[in-house]
This record gives sequence, C-alpha cells and structure tokens, in this order.
Amino acid sequence: SSGINAEYGEFQTFRHYLIQINLRMSTTEELVAEIEKEEAGLTAINRQLEELRFKIGMSQQAVGSVMKGIVTMDPFGQAGGSVMAYEDEKRALEDSKEAKMKRIRELKQKLDAVA
Repeated sequence: SSGINAEYGEFQTFRHYLIQINLRMSTTEELVAEIEKEEAGLTAINRQLEELRFKIGMSQQAVGSVMKGIVTMDPFGQAGGSVMAYEDEKRALEDSKEAKMKRIRELKQKLDAVA
C-alpha cells in the first residue's frame, strides 16, 4: 500500500502544480484584459483632451476678438466663461488620465510578478 500512497502523493503534487499553473494563467489573462480596458480608457481620455484643447483655442480666439473690439457682441461674456469651463474640464480629465496611467503601471507590475 505504500506504493499506492506514494503515487497518490505524487498525483496530489502534480494536481497542485496544475492548479497553480491554471491560476497563474487566469490571473495573467485577467490582468491583460484589465490593462487593455484601462488603456482603451486612456485613449478615450486623450481624444477628449484633444477636442478640449481645440475648443479652448477657439474660445480664446473668441475672447481675443471681443477684447480687440473685432466682435462687439458678447453681452454675457460667454467666450470667457466657456474658456474657464473648458479649463476646469481639462484639469479633471488630466487628473483621471494620471490615475489611469498609475493604474496601468500597477497592473503591469503585477503582470511582471506573475509571469
């Protein structure tokens, strides 16, 4: 019976090893998926930032035109207000971009540790 026990012990060790490999693979897949998701989010944020920079530029031109007296009709100071609103939005986006980049770095470190 000692031979059977030894074989069973080897089988348990092998089974444990397979479980570990399986866990490592699923962890790797999950991390890769998570990284891809975060990077897609980062791409979206970068696109939004580009659009905002364009809007800010256009609004600043509008403010400049008002100040130079080229355009006299801006009774509510909308051009200046929108520049400020866009700047706030830009700051918020840059913060979330920073957070995403940090999260991606952390995930990639975890992935390196698993691999």
